[in-house]
Amino acid sequence: MKVALKKWPLNQEREVRGFTAGYVITRNLIFHSILYITAYQIGTLDSLLSLSSTTKKEILMLNLKTLPSQNGNSCAAHCTEIAVSGFDLRAPRPQSFVEDTLWRAIKWQNGDLPPMPNGADHPLVAANNSSPMRVRNYVNTQCPGRTGRILYDATQKDMCLQFAQPGNRVDYNALFTNLIQPASNGGMPRNLLTDTYYNCAFMMFRGPSPGSAHEMGFHNILVAKDGTTVKYYNPNEDQPVWRADIGWRTLRHQNAGRHSYVWSGIAIEIT
Repeated sequence: MKVALKKWPLNQEREVRGFTAGYVITRNLIFHSILYITAYQIGTLDSLLSLSSTTKKEILMLNLKTLPSQNGNSCAAHCTEIAVSGFDLRAPRPQSFVEDTLWRAIKWQNGDLPPMPNGADHPLVAANNSSPMRVRNYVNTQCPGRTGRILYDATQKDMCLQFAQPGNRVDYNALFTNLIQPASNGGMPRNLLTDTYYNCAFMMFRGPSPGSAHEMGFHNILVAKDGTTVKYYNPNEDQPVWRADIGWRTLRHQNAGRHSYVWSGIAIEIT
C-alpha cells in the first residue's frame, strides 16, 4: 500500500511554528509588546490546515490494492472489489467473497437480455459474464459512500468492433447500442480523474496483438490515475499487479505475450 502525503518545505514549517515579536517604544519610554503574525505566515498556516478536497481524494486514491488471479470469468467482480476497497485503508474482501457473492450479484440474467429461442440461456448468461448495469447497481446499493456510473465512448466502441470476429460484430453492436448506451450516464473523459477508478470492458485476443481471427470475447481491466501516472490492473495475470500505462486503450503483449486487449468504449466509473 502506498500513501502519498504532501511534503511541506522545512522553512515554511518553521515559519508556521514561530511567531515574530514586534516591539514599539512610545515617546514616554513605556514599552508595549505586540505579537503579530505576518500576512504571509497566515496564508501558509491556512494552506496547511485546509488541504483541498481534491488533495485528500488523491491521497486516498493511492491505496492501489490487489487480489490473487481470478477464477473463471470473475474479472469484473475482482475489479469492482479492488476499486471500492481502494478509497480507504482496509484490505479487499477475500477472493472467496468476491467470486461467490459479489460476482453472483453482477452477472447477466436472462431477463436483462433479449429472449433466446426455446428459452435457452443467453450466451452472456451461459458464460457467466458481468453486466455493466448490475455492476453499477451493486456499487450504488451495496458499497456505502461509493458511486457507480456507466461511461460510454461510441467512437472507441466502433474502433474496437473492427477487431471482432465478423460473425460477432452485429450482435456486439446491438448489445452496446441497444442496451448499454441507453443506460449510460455520460462520456469517458479523455484525461482520467485522480479520484476515480474505471472498471473497463476490453475485447480480448489470443496472442500479443489484436486480430479478429483471435478474438475471445470480453474481459474487465481496472484503470486508475495514481498521482500523474495512469495505471492498469489485469486480474487474470498469474500474479496481478498495477502496471504503468503504455497506452491503456490498446494493450499488447500482455500475460507474457499470450493475450492482447482493446478497450470496448464501456467503463463503470467508481468514485
